[in-house]
Order: sequence, then structure tokens, then C-alpha cells
Amino acid sequence: MMILEIFLWMIFAHFLGDFPLQDEYLVKTKGTSWYSLLAHSIIWAGAICIVLKFSGVLAWWMVPWLIVGHAVIDRWKAMANIRRPRVGASGRLFIDQVLHLMQLLVVVAFC
Repeated sequence: MMILEIFLWMIFAHFLGDFPLQDEYLVKTKGTSWYSLLAHSIIWAGAICIVLKFSGVLAWWMVPWLIVGHAVIDRWKAMANIRRPRVGASGRLFIDQVLHLMQLLVVVAFC
């Protein structure tokens, strides 16, 4: 599988893991519950890792990179949304998505 194809599948898995696989409970509680944040991060990373595994490029370091990176990014966004819920939320969502895509670019750069 070519790198571009892997990256496109990773983007698909990213959006799948970040939106439909994240239920309303996780959305509401990941800013206040480390359990919810970790659960969401593991689900998201799992979706990406499935793509990487089936592509034959999954390495051990990618799993913690994806889980921890996702948790840090989402924690930042959740805390910012709690502090200022009506100011800049769409901008934070954009930054959140860009940072996640950068995370995926790091992974694909080492494939």
C-alpha cells in the first residue's frame, strides 16, 4: 500500500474515531473526567492502529504516540471550552483537527 493511500485511510479512521465513535457521554465528560478522555483517546487511536496494522506498518511507538498525543490535544481543547465556552470554539475545533492531522503526518513519515 502506498504512503498516500495509508494516510487517506488514516484520515478516514481519524474522523470515524473522533466523531461517530465518540458518544455524547464522552463528549460531555472528557473535559472533567480523565477516564472519559482516556477512553476516547484509546478508541480514536484504535481506529488509526487498525489501519496501520492492516497496512503492515504498525510499530510499537505509534500506539503511545497516538493515545497520549490525542489525549493532550483533546484535554487542551476541552479545558479551553470549559473556561470560555462561547468564545472561539470553532477556532479551537479547527486547531484540534489540524494538530491531530499533524500527529498522523508524523506517523506516516516513519512508515
